[in-house]
Amino acid sequence: MLRVGCRDLFGYGALDEITSELSSLASAALDTAYRFCLNLLKSSYGAPYYRDETGALKECTFVVLGMGKLGGNELNFSSDIDLIYLYQSDEGETRGGDRTYTLYEFYCKMSELITKAISANTEDGFVFRVDLRLRPEGQNGPVANSIASAMIYYESWGETWERSAMVKARPVAGNLSLGDSFLKELEPFIYRKYLDFTTIEDIKEMKLKIDRELALKPGMWDVKLGSGGIREIEFLVQATQLIHAGKDKALRERNTLKSLQKLKDKGLLTHEDHETLAAAYRFLRTVEHRIQVENERQTHKLPAKAEDIKRLAKRCGFMELADFKKALEFHSGDVERLYDGIFHEPSRSVEDVPPEVIHIFSPEADKDEVVRRLSSMGFEDTEAAYRRLDALREAGPSSRLSHRSRTALRRLAPRLFLEASKSPDPDMAIVNLERFLNAVGAKGGFYSLLLENPKMIRFLAALFGTSEFLSHFLIAHPELLDTLLRADTVTPVKRKEELGLPEVSAQLTTIEDISLETELKVSLEEIRTRYGAPFLSDGSEAVISVIGMGKLGGGEMNYSSDLDLIFIYSGGGETKGPKVITNQEYFARVAQKVISFLTLQTREGYLYKVDTRLRPSGSAGTLVSSLDAFMAYHRESARLWERQALIKARCVAGDAEFGEKVARSIASVVYNPGIDDEGRKEMCHLRERMEKELAREGPERYNVKSGRGGIVDIEFTTQFLQLKHGTELVGLRNPKTLDALKAVFDAGLIEPEDYSALKDAYLFLMKTENRLRILHNISTDQMDLDAGRLAKLARRLGYESQGADAPGDIFLRDYRSHTEKVREIYNRIVVRGQ
Repeated sequence: MLRVGCRDLFGYGALDEITSELSSLASAALDTAYRFCLNLLKSSYGAPYYRDETGALKECTFVVLGMGKLGGNELNFSSDIDLIYLYQSDEGETRGGDRTYTLYEFYCKMSELITKAISANTEDGFVFRVDLRLRPEGQNGPVANSIASAMIYYESWGETWERSAMVKARPVAGNLSLGDSFLKELEPFIYRKYLDFTTIEDIKEMKLKIDRELALKPGMWDVKLGSGGIREIEFLVQATQLIHAGKDKALRERNTLKSLQKLKDKGLLTHEDHETLAAAYRFLRTVEHRIQVENERQTHKLPAKAEDIKRLAKRCGFMELADFKKALEFHSGDVERLYDGIFHEPSRSVEDVPPEVIHIFSPEADKDEVVRRLSSMGFEDTEAAYRRLDALREAGPSSRLSHRSRTALRRLAPRLFLEASKSPDPDMAIVNLERFLNAVGAKGGFYSLLLENPKMIRFLAALFGTSEFLSHFLIAHPELLDTLLRADTVTPVKRKEELGLPEVSAQLTTIEDISLETELKVSLEEIRTRYGAPFLSDGSEAVISVIGMGKLGGGEMNYSSDLDLIFIYSGGGETKGPKVITNQEYFARVAQKVISFLTLQTREGYLYKVDTRLRPSGSAGTLVSSLDAFMAYHRESARLWERQALIKARCVAGDAEFGEKVARSIASVVYNPGIDDEGRKEMCHLRERMEKELAREGPERYNVKSGRGGIVDIEFTTQFLQLKHGTELVGLRNPKTLDALKAVFDAGLIEPEDYSALKDAYLFLMKTENRLRILHNISTDQMDLDAGRLAKLARRLGYESQGADAPGDIFLRDYRSHTEKVREIYNRIVVRGQ
């Protein structure tokens, strides 16, 4: 410390060198204290152990995070060191001590020992003062937290000031890699992907609180906290980082001077403003050092006595006090001007709400009048809507709301309610809105986030009034609201007019393909560990291919679609491992494991329902087939409908080379021979049975898929032409209905008007099915013809009233028009064979 102080006073080291050396000294002291206390504690408590995800017993580790100036490598001579103590796992205990202690007990004790070792006053003084108030829950929280509990705290309760503090967080002692991985995982909380303008308001409020506290303690100017002081530079930097560093990782810097340079490099500070702030920071920090170095006083205020301030001026290199005061006024004035330029600009706010909506939120509003207005706004259960409105008037479902959060929610509630009334189903929207606010609870950042993003308010209301499926998911995970606002997610979000139904189906199919490939890989690894690798009789390793059928094979997945799967392996043989089994048994176990992973019911639900009845001999057949057995079955025993189903077969997971071989083999039995007149009649008979037994249409309901003129009519028409002409025209061999239909048209097998009618109807019906499934979160194709339900479905599909015509009536006319055209084309091409 003496060496560093002398280098500073005699100008042998620049500011950033001095602060870095002080920070390194603190880090070294902490690491030494950590190692000493760990060994001391082990001798009495024993060593701390936990079990990792594989069940292996491992010694638990611990990290000390340096915050504030220590984290930024810019420590003062008399700075406190702000620390957070974290340990690796919640689950575990000590072994080898006088008794068993939980990891929580062990690491809380160790944290107390480290704190005492560093900060306790002895005959030689103390090393550093320690401040633990930045830890989760502050003074009310445990002295040490597990990584998992800290993550839960920040994701659930973290406020803007904690995000700001975490900008400077740095592992300084203990297991540094553990600290690095924690901070990496915490990045989405610290640096949000959207432009978080609420941050400015929050930091302004933080600074105003400091100003109010200073006003209660009049005296000389505070170099750190006063107007134009160091804290304003730090707040300015951190606010800009929190706003922009979510998108630009290059701005994620702990050190203030380096951060200023990066802000300039990225065009967020002008060259002049950068030079001004950097010079002011160096000057003010130097003054702060000179104040504290005299008697190691923990103060940032200028001395009150004339002689003391004269000595301070000389320690800062000024022989004349007037010159020193002039420099102080110059630099602090520059900082104050730039700070005010950012923090005194008004932030964006939620759009204005019509007076009539404001009125119904008034506690003095007459209930009968409000109920009548709710009815006119589209609510059917007006009493229930009124009760929820009454709860929103009280500004939130939770008594834990802070004053600021309650104020934000009072501003937000009328806009949320208004947008809910505009949704396809206002009653459902307001129920889901209430559930969402209950889920958010006291996490006020969500309210501020919505206030700054009016488009997100409209989106949420539309979602809550459109889909129970997606609403349930978002309510269970409100933190995903941040993800929905990101502009640079892995899959780019497209404009609504660009994101058509085929693209939605393709993205849902891609998710399934990735899930299935992952589950297959894990299953193969697990079964291989038990039984070794499977081999063919020629000595080569046997492999498997998973064939997707139906919507999966056609790349036409919808919400709640089942997975139709067939498992085919390359041939007979046996494993070479701890226990020898046949390839048939081996791949059957693999398939069972895959199905188990996909269908396992968890707290979050399950991935997919799986249907394997399209395999040879259906439910009576073996779960997996060798390629030879599969081909023999389809050459000798398969019925026409099984050939027809294989049109949509696609290799979705497994060995790629073998999958191509399977695809070629399947094509050889599907398209050779073609389909004769008897086959055409058999297709018609199957279609009649589906319409009668599955669709069950009547005066009260239609079936979008199996009903008259529905999706199946389009698929059968396309597949009949594929079977009839696919032997010669290889280009028709496509599992995707729309692509196959286009190929049929390009080959001149249907007229342009028929192609347009079938394509338009297919997109219309698939979109309708999509809305039915996304509403109910079940695999349904039934469309209720009740006027009220039909109207809600129509609004979900984008229909609006046109004069005297209600949305439901317009939609029903379109539905009947499409299905009548489809049935006419189906009858002409398939039934009559024209």
